[in-house]
Amino acid sequence: MGKILRLLGTCLTAAFLLGSLPLISQAAEVKAERDIIQTERQDGREFCLRYQVRAEDALGLRKPGRLLIVVDNSLWAADLAEEPLGQAYEEGKPHKAIKEGETLYMEQEGRFLPVSLREGQWKTSGGQTAGERTAQGDVFSCPLYTKGEAQTKGEHIREAVQALLESLVQDAPDTEIGILRAGGRVDVSSVVAAGEGKEVLKAFLEEQKPQGQQNFPAALTLAADLAEESSLPVCLVILAAGTEPLSGEKALLCQSQVQRIRELGGRSFVGVLEDPEKEGEAFWQSLASAPGEEHCFFQADPALCLEAAGKYTAGAFQVEIRERLDPRFTLSLSEQGRLEKAGAQVQQAEGVWQVSWPVELYGDKLWEGELTVEARADFPGGNGVPVGAEGAGVYTQGGQIGEFPPVKANVGASLVLENRQAEIFLGETVPSLWKGEKIHQAMMKGPAPNWYGKGRTGAFSFQWETEAGAAAGTSEELGRTKPQADTVYRLRAIFTPKGSGAGAAGKPVERLEAEGTYAVSVKPGTLRVRVFGDNITQESRLVLAVSGPGQSYALTACPEADPQSGKLVLEAELKNLPYGKYTVTPLGAAGKGFAPQECLLGVCRENDTVDTARRFGVVRFAYQAGLAG
Repeated sequence: MGKILRLLGTCLTAAFLLGSLPLISQAAEVKAERDIIQTERQDGREFCLRYQVRAEDALGLRKPGRLLIVVDNSLWAADLAEEPLGQAYEEGKPHKAIKEGETLYMEQEGRFLPVSLREGQWKTSGGQTAGERTAQGDVFSCPLYTKGEAQTKGEHIREAVQALLESLVQDAPDTEIGILRAGGRVDVSSVVAAGEGKEVLKAFLEEQKPQGQQNFPAALTLAADLAEESSLPVCLVILAAGTEPLSGEKALLCQSQVQRIRELGGRSFVGVLEDPEKEGEAFWQSLASAPGEEHCFFQADPALCLEAAGKYTAGAFQVEIRERLDPRFTLSLSEQGRLEKAGAQVQQAEGVWQVSWPVELYGDKLWEGELTVEARADFPGGNGVPVGAEGAGVYTQGGQIGEFPPVKANVGASLVLENRQAEIFLGETVPSLWKGEKIHQAMMKGPAPNWYGKGRTGAFSFQWETEAGAAAGTSEELGRTKPQADTVYRLRAIFTPKGSGAGAAGKPVERLEAEGTYAVSVKPGTLRVRVFGDNITQESRLVLAVSGPGQSYALTACPEADPQSGKLVLEAELKNLPYGKYTVTPLGAAGKGFAPQECLLGVCRENDTVDTARRFGVVRFAYQAGLAG
């Protein structure tokens, strides 16, 4: 119960303001502002978008309305709205020093009823006895409590209405307000404009003292009369401290009077400050404009009721503020979480982020919001990059009614090269690809540049040179180079941004340069010929012809001791050979009868690839008698 009452002030304000929103012209335009600043993140790739939206000249377009508040001023309003916070007095035990005229409270079926001393008896307003005063002190038949800091239902109602007055003075000062007391006899305040009559209305509220039984039939009849006598649209708010159901003629009278107001185009909101019985709930719901799905009747959580009432009544000024980001920007997980927690809707479609805020615009109320975005990791950066995409602005069910001005950002760029190294076989060209990427792209630290179909915001240039400074051309030209020895190539990379960056958020991006090295290790091949036999002597020789990729060689196999057997063999060796297929042919008389043999250096016979692990090849011949030098 206490929670319900604490929310009452919010509900009153929302009930009126939301209910009055249709009084604003459907043609009213909004002023939608958007600016951008760079955050303090060091890389210069994060930005904060800030928004301001208000109804343009809304106060001038809004017709004044009449707000009629019927407050329960019956003895129900004397009940505590929450558990008492003061002293507790036990039953059956004499208590002395209870102040004369003090009000105590007893619990009965979840309610805390006021109890006062009358003719020596402690009684409720309904005549129920809770104790008596004796010579020994006050003796109670049930536990009683002092109020302490707890508030009564009537105090909660008064406090909520006063808060509403303060709000209306600022947001809708020309609204005519009348307050009706529905307890015992019906009283009505002067019907005055909020801006001029605030003090009169507050004084009327201060005068109210809970008395008698609820008198909603008479109060609603008077409210309907006040609605009919005015040409202004009407919003009716009914606040019931208790929920004892009315029946028969009294119930029908209440319903008929509310219907009079509805026929005038008015809306009614009903708030009860406790959970009614089933019969009572049906009655109070019947007084609300949309008691079903729209929840103009509220009890357990009036804020939810009014949220739905706002959707039903707000019309053109229940707006949706949309931000659509350029595909080069994204939202961090933390920012997505913050937005959703704040009630925004966040979604991504076809690579574009969209954020929507449901907002209620009224009076000259200013809505402010912000959004933190960051450039995607694979976007290189540049000057004057648009942050928003087409379609960002303010919408109603009828379509877009406001457009945000464009904002641009200077997105920080970085150019860092990572060194690379490769191993090739002598005769191979320098590899121009690295794991499927061109070598100069693979040396750039970070993902490959992605322009997201929006055009390049800068140009990259790359140039290769040797360590000595000799030009080595482009990556394609480098890929046609066949180094004869280990070589280190140096890559010079330059990023030149387009545009000056003037008028965009953030520090303009300037020309960037970076260097990186590409170390190419060249591995030559070695061909060895070995001739085995039992009759090899120190005088034995075999002249050989070797043909290979683009070149021929001549060599002589000479005796050498085999390290394993100790026997003499003939050996010959060629070093610093490029990869390829080699043919070894014995020459002269000693070579007759030998068939030429082939040897592959570096070449994988299975798939015709080059492998630096295959740098050594051996050709073997069987010794024949008569080999001589």
